[in-house]
Amino acid sequence: DAARLPARSKRRRIAFMNGPCLGAGAAMALSHWNPDQAQAFKNSTLGSEAKPKSAEKMLPKAVSHLRIGTGRMQISFQSAHFLGSYPGVGASFFLPRLRGHIGLYLALTGARINVEDALFAGIASHYVQSHQIEKMQKALTDSDFNISDDQVLGIVNDFAVTPDQQELINKSTTDPHLSPLREVQEADTPSYYQRYALQGVAEPTHLKEHFDNINRCFGQPSIEKILEELRELDSAWARQTLQRLNAMSPSALRITHALLRRGALCDSLDEC
Repeated sequence: DAARLPARSKRRRIAFMNGPCLGAGAAMALSHWNPDQAQAFKNSTLGSEAKPKSAEKMLPKAVSHLRIGTGRMQISFQSAHFLGSYPGVGASFFLPRLRGHIGLYLALTGARINVEDALFAGIASHYVQSHQIEKMQKALTDSDFNISDDQVLGIVNDFAVTPDQQELINKSTTDPHLSPLREVQEADTPSYYQRYALQGVAEPTHLKEHFDNINRCFGQPSIEKILEELRELDSAWARQTLQRLNAMSPSALRITHALLRRGALCDSLDEC
């Protein structure tokens, strides 16, 4: 119900990811995605090409629910990694509908990703810099009660980072308002979770760079085949990923793999 209620709600919902979103929190953020739109995104990204596209352009016209990420965002599905368990809260439906086989990769490895990765994968629909969040929220709350979906989207787009601005952000090393990594590093009195989320985040993004290899390895029909492909690939990324998987609960890996493969075949969120 925690996932089904927001996903199927007739009220417009917006999830703000302005910090670490781990485990159930990450799954709750994904549940702010209309199931039909999630399937439309998946259908539009089938194939091996990894060229980033605007998630907004691939969704049906209705806004329904939006997922806003900021530079302080770090998202991770930690069930198999920490708990020896499997993703819940609707994740078995939404994760298989991310771009390519990224959903299974995130579920099995517990890898942490930032806002640029989240946009590429489909987890986030928009990127708004953290210092603009309050202004955007005020613009939304000050709007007319009967505001249309197009008007909501227009307000969000006014504050969202454009592809050209994102390219500038990726090159920035001095402005904390521009650099997503610096937004996490320079947060005022960072919490334990913010410090934890930053650990191991050495690159601005890694999903686009390794997308083809993620599809090659995590598109396999079993955990054994995934491990075999990683050993055969034998790159730095493959060795690091293999090391992470070898540290996991074998049962959790196999349950998670089976769960997401079944979730990919479900016609509705209710079936998961």
